[in-house]
Amino acid sequence: MRWLQLAAMLGSLLLYSVASATAQPSSPLEPVDCVEMQLGKRTYCFPKAALEIYRRGKLRQDVVVMSFMMPDLRLPTPEDNRRFFLGERSRGKETTTIGLTANGLPISWDQAVRNRIKGGGPVPVEVPGPFGLVELVGGFPRSNPYESEFVAERDGFRFTISCGFGGVDGRPHSPGLVPTCRSEIPFRDLKVILRFPAGHLDQWKKLHDDVISKIIAWTRD
Repeated sequence: MRWLQLAAMLGSLLLYSVASATAQPSSPLEPVDCVEMQLGKRTYCFPKAALEIYRRGKLRQDVVVMSFMMPDLRLPTPEDNRRFFLGERSRGKETTTIGLTANGLPISWDQAVRNRIKGGGPVPVEVPGPFGLVELVGGFPRSNPYESEFVAERDGFRFTISCGFGGVDGRPHSPGLVPTCRSEIPFRDLKVILRFPAGHLDQWKKLHDDVISKIIAWTRD
């Protein structure tokens, strides 16, 4: 009788364990489908769903471009891509583009200033700007009157963030234009180029930190 009771208890425990395991969501640490390639001196595995520009079938790359959804840099879903390919203008408002190049590091803003002074060119004035940034005023002709330029700092490296905010009342000065910001920062032996919606300028520091964290996570050696 005791053996029958024990068997019944073990059977119930096994069914409970299977049901619990089935109900659990997939682990957030589960690796995503990625493409392994060498960029610069290291090997990375970049998420396949985000890749836009790279040399297919080649292990060694010079340039890699990926797009992620704002604000949390999640991978684009098939539904996201479907909307974009249907011609909706929301893509630039919803995405950030990460460009990685192994063709040389970006120069700092301080080095750019030294180069301008050496060449006898005008240097903008630095004034306090929004979100902990320094704004550049005057000193060089603007090809785009609707663009503002800021100086940010990360790990002692000062770099510029150029933003096109649009025209009157924030409306774009050209049909279909999405106001965006662009920056270049160094990481290891790579130049990292970011393009993100100008409406997220207040998150510039977290955005740059999150991008570097992702590149570190993609590293394979």
